[in-house]
Amino acid sequence: YVLKIPLSSNSEEGEAQFLEAWEAVGVSVPHIYKEGRVGEHPYILMDFVDAPILMDEIKQSTAKKDIYIELGRTLAIMHTPKAEGYGRIIKGKPQYREFKEWLASEDIINRVKATQENNLLTDEHGSLTRVFDVLNAYSEKHPISTYCHFDYDATNILATEPITIIDPNPTLNLGIIDIA
Repeated sequence: YVLKIPLSSNSEEGEAQFLEAWEAVGVSVPHIYKEGRVGEHPYILMDFVDAPILMDEIKQSTAKKDIYIELGRTLAIMHTPKAEGYGRIIKGKPQYREFKEWLASEDIINRVKATQENNLLTDEHGSLTRVFDVLNAYSEKHPISTYCHFDYDATNILATEPITIIDPNPTLNLGIIDIA
């Protein structure tokens, strides 16, 4: 078993909810036995999965040859449960009603600012303004919010058969955001 108790004062809500939603549609995740609070801190009691982190297998060149196909298929399944709202879950509710609100949030503004200050994107990558326009247009055509991992990478996936998804940064959003 794993007893997860985030000690940070700004710990995430919703991790158990997300893992349970994904498990319900067939994604391999640690099974949640119980969740609750210890004082001001949330806790989750879940299965311990004895397996290496996928990133380690990729670095050692021991990952399956079709691992990237499996990652994409798993992510598509993760996005099948529908949600309402956007952003983090705070006191049981999403931060924002609409995608545009989330995209204009202080968190996203700070991420863009850090990207620009650290020269992480250059002109060859395209305009961030254009990215915002494309995302807003997409959200108008596809206004379906879903459960996003928001940290979907090989350090948060266990090398099991099939892969096991762990440690989401639970965020309600358009599934396309997880691809980024």
